Amino acid sequence: MSATQLQSDSHPDRPQYTADSAAIDTANRAHLTHEQNRRTELSATQLTTSKRTVPLSVWVGRVMSGLVVMFLLLASAAPKLFMPQVSGPSMEQLGWTAKYMLLIACIEIIGAVLYAIPRTAVLGAILLTGLFGGAIATHLRIDDPLFSHTLFALYLGAFMWGGLWLRDPSVRALFTMRVSEN
Repeated sequence: MSATQLQSDSHPDRPQYTADSAAIDTANRAHLTHEQNRRTELSATQLTTSKRTVPLSVWVGRVMSGLVVMFLLLASAAPKLFMPQVSGPSMEQLGWTAKYMLLIACIEIIGAVLYAIPRTAVLGAILLTGLFGGAIATHLRIDDPLFSHTLFALYLGAFMWGGLWLRDPSVRALFTMRVSEN
C-alpha cells in the first residue's frame, strides 16, 4: 500500500496514516508480540523453578537443623528464662551462679536464631560450637559421666553440623567427603 492509498481510504473519524506511521505501527505490533512471548517464557521459567524438586538430603538436613533449634530454644533456653526455680539448682551444681542464666540463655537464643536463618547459618553454627565447647568443659570440670553428660554437647554439635552440611551446598563444598580410589 502506498501513502496515497492510505490517505484515500481514510475515514473522517479515523486518524490519517502515512507510510511512516504504518511502518511504526507494524514495528510496535512486532515489539508487543515479542514482549508477550518473553513474558510467556519468563512465566514458564518461573513455573519450572517453583516446581523443581529438592533432594531428600536437603530435607533431612532441614529436619535435623530444626530439631537442634527446637532443642536449644525449648529445652535449654526456655527453662533458663521462664523456670529459673528448675534450672537454677542444676546451674549451681555445674558451677554457674544464677546471675549467668540470662546471659547463657541469650547466647543460646542468638545462636539458634542465626543458625535457623540460611544466610547466617554458618555464623550461628560457629557460635553454637563455642557454646558447646564450654558445656563440655563445664561437665569435664565437675567429673560428670562421660558418654551421657559430658559428650552430649559433642553429639548435639555433630548433629547440628551434619544438618547444616546436608542443607547448605557451600558447607558441603567446604567439607567434602573424599573416597579412596584403592
